[in-house]
Amino acid sequence: MLDVYIHERDIHLHVSNDAEGIRKLLGRLNRYQVQRIVVEATGRLEREVVSAALEKGFLIIVVNPLHVQCYAGAIGLLAKTDKLDAKLIAQYAAMIKTRSTRQIRPGTKENQRPTRSSSAH
Repeated sequence: MLDVYIHERDIHLHVSNDAEGIRKLLGRLNRYQVQRIVVEATGRLEREVVSAALEKGFLIIVVNPLHVQCYAGAIGLLAKTDKLDAKLIAQYAAMIKTRSTRQIRPGTKENQRPTRSSSAH
């Protein structure tokens, strides 16, 4: 399952991590006019959603889970659920402006070496 949080709209989504669930998710994100998708590197579990999002033209930013964990500790968030993690990653991306993360732009292959980013949310 994928837990997704749209920070700007305070919306939580929960979809299956398969082709159908990802298709539905990307359709909703497109309707909400999401500009970029920030995912935590999870040891390849994120690959399907990253690939599908790239095909649909979304900007993908892959963040280091250790950085997100340190951010959680800094703000005193100790509880850990998938729903909370989704919101935490979105907050991290908004507050930290996703510095030192990997960006994968539409039109590039996921397995190419991504660029470093210091772009604003």
